Amino acid sequence: MTRSPLIDLASAMRRAPTQERSKAKVRAILDAADELLGEIGYDALVATPWPIVERAGVTVGVFYHYFEGGEAVLEALGLRYFESAGELVDTLASRSYPGWESVVDAVVDTYAGFYGRPSVRELWLNNRLTAVAKEAGREVNDYIYRTITDLLERTSGGTLRLTPMGARITNSIGDQLLRLVEDEAEPARAEMIAEVKIAMRSYCRTFLGGPDRP
Repeated sequence: MTRSPLIDLASAMRRAPTQERSKAKVRAILDAADELLGEIGYDALVATPWPIVERAGVTVGVFYHYFEGGEAVLEALGLRYFESAGELVDTLASRSYPGWESVVDAVVDTYAGFYGRPSVRELWLNNRLTAVAKEAGREVNDYIYRTITDLLERTSGGTLRLTPMGARITNSIGDQLLRLVEDEAEPARAEMIAEVKIAMRSYCRTFLGGPDRP
């Protein structure tokens, strides 16, 4: 089984933790930033690291030992998001499905939950990522698209064969529509997720029997 691309969190840090105790402190800093993004937003955390320091329960010295400032923490957090996104598709690919339509449903449900996290919306969907995180994101997104396409084709028993452009559009339909979903409150959100599934399945059906469509 293939695995998602390795993400180097240390690229956003002054130095990488080596011992379990120091790794735990870095995790606490990232977890605190994750929580605070949804509470006070990106700009407040870039302006000063104090909220992160206080929420993480670390000293200022520990914070600056690993990070240059709030923006560096948020860059590392962005990289961690992409790591999680790749792991999600690995989990999806490890499961069994009765058919390709079930793959569509599982993909939409999984990433609807992921996109629904306030911190993911603030950093990723609101285009707050640094250049380093964006580059890592492109690699992970390509991997996610390839994995989903392969999964759809395998579970169709060979009847669904997407062209490269068809695969790109299929995945983009899910990605772009799920961004709209998070602006909705329940019950409209659940209804919109169901519509995203219909849109993806409907487009995929045009490739049943091969890429030579009418």
